[in-house]
Amino acid sequence: MKKCPYCAEEIQDDAIKCKHCKEWLVDDKTNVKKQDFQNKNEIKINQSYKKQKSQEKKIPIVKLILFVLIIFYIYDVMQEEKQKTVQQNNIQQRPIYYPPNEPLRENIQNRIRKELDSWNGCNELDGCRWDSYWMNYNESTGILHIDIQVQIKANDIAVNGYADVVKEIHKEWASEYLIKSDIYRDGLLVKSFYVEPY
Repeated sequence: MKKCPYCAEEIQDDAIKCKHCKEWLVDDKTNVKKQDFQNKNEIKINQSYKKQKSQEKKIPIVKLILFVLIIFYIYDVMQEEKQKTVQQNNIQQRPIYYPPNEPLRENIQNRIRKELDSWNGCNELDGCRWDSYWMNYNESTGILHIDIQVQIKANDIAVNGYADVVKEIHKEWASEYLIKSDIYRDGLLVKSFYVEPY
């Protein structure tokens, strides 16, 4: 054991730094040890600093990813709400209806089908119309159902135009009957309405 020349406390014979006053005990022999010790400390500090900087760089990236995910989630929720609103606005309540005593005759149903067929698919003269339709007459309720699947690119103007086609068919062939019509785009209901008898 030896005494520290700075604070007079007892320290180890091989000590290069006093554990009490933290002073370096430098002579020719210990100078190399001091340099090694300082270099090791500097390396540790540099590694710690680089690690901290690396973590600081990662935090903004994580925040950005979270922000983008939240934006996508909000957009998705808003689209669902918009779709629900569109569906609610385009769904009409069923009116009070007393069906005629006589059911819709088969030959009239065939004429309506022929009229609807003329609006199916695409042709050179008219271009593309709706994709497909489904028609069913329910004798017990006296309601004629006409569902239309429009093309994905069909806008709301086209959808309303197809609704007018159904109304014209009703006027010409089935004015005494109630027509219930649903129009779909890409599998989603975009318009639902009734055409009442005259």
